[in-house]
Amino acid sequence: MSRTVPETRRGFTLIELLVVIAIIAILIGLLLPAVQKVRDAAARMKCANNLKQLGLAMHNYHDSRARFPAGEVATNTTFLPVWPEGNSDYYACWVFPTLPYIEENNLADLIARTPSNALIGGPTSPYGTPIKKLICPSDTFPTGDGQVDRGNGRVDACSSYGANWGTQFFLNTPSQTIDANGVFHYNTRTRLTDITDGTSNTILLGERSHFEPRWSRLTPSQYHIAIYARWWTGYSFTGRQPLVMINYRLPASLDTPPVPTGAVASDMINKRLLAYGSQHPGGCNMTFADGSVRFMSDSTNLTNLQYMATKSKGEIVTLD
Repeated sequence: MSRTVPETRRGFTLIELLVVIAIIAILIGLLLPAVQKVRDAAARMKCANNLKQLGLAMHNYHDSRARFPAGEVATNTTFLPVWPEGNSDYYACWVFPTLPYIEENNLADLIARTPSNALIGGPTSPYGTPIKKLICPSDTFPTGDGQVDRGNGRVDACSSYGANWGTQFFLNTPSQTIDANGVFHYNTRTRLTDITDGTSNTILLGERSHFEPRWSRLTPSQYHIAIYARWWTGYSFTGRQPLVMINYRLPASLDTPPVPTGAVASDMINKRLLAYGSQHPGGCNMTFADGSVRFMSDSTNLTNLQYMATKSKGEIVTLD
């Protein structure tokens, strides 16, 4: 009687397992960049849609009031057209009047019902309410939810977007006057007909990036750059100096002591605060006065960028 010998199953050798693992690792290495590119593209598209909606809100406001909202409403007009740095006699920015046009009627009503001293007084303040259309999905914030804790129980909601105030914001010399050459500024009532440089050539809104790894070298580490991006102040893109390059970053020299102080540090901070920028690779999104949204490259010519910041100075803009 013959005995059947059971068939022996052959297993994987160590070399074969290592080869399989190596192939899987290579495939993952090839796929991850592609997945990241898809995620970046989706975030950039969502951001562009946010700016498109904000631009549409601005135009709907214009249709209703025959003008764009003011960049900020100054309650003390003594200083106009000169506005000293550090003066806080303002009431509201461009975000407030556009809230009903971006489906934030409830927030607008809440702000209108809240006493002024409670608006910025604590964690339940309306100013601490994140607004989805004001946040780019690629942007970075201290808490991850579009908010920044200012300490003392004060929490502010941030915005990834700011209004174009032209090429000047405030001056410290009273004898000088300000050139409110952007679409927005203090107490402005800009109409489409005032934008004689062409609505397709004039910036309305743009992104600003809050991520800056070297920020803490110039300021206390807990004083995050996002604290300057509170949506209720409607942060702008202007300053003592003209606009700087898109995605301007603090210089690498800060990594080597000594850290600059005084006027040098202040100049660096202002340039960084007032730069267009984003966490999108290669540039940032901007809304123009005609309602269009474009992705502007980091390599955009600086002079051209400054021309696009003014509304009626007659410069010739060369589009990329």
